[in-house]
Amino acid sequence: MSVHVASSRSTVDIVEVMQALRADAVLHASGAPTSSDAAEIRALVRAAFADDDPEWIEACWPRFHSVMTAALSAS
Repeated sequence: MSVHVASSRSTVDIVEVMQALRADAVLHASGAPTSSDAAEIRALVRAAFADDDPEWIEACWPRFHSVMTAALSAS
């Protein structure tokens, strides 16, 4: 059994998140991870889920830690 967990803390709005995920799915489905669009798509996904701002990371870390601890202890 596989378990997949995603936790988003609103780095961007949900429409941008869905567009990034859709583009990433198309990239993987097409089997073209080195296409001309690949770097841009990876950047969109990263922007949707990971902000490089140290204050944002510090604010999110406690919740991330609790979610991951709960997920790992449930397996």
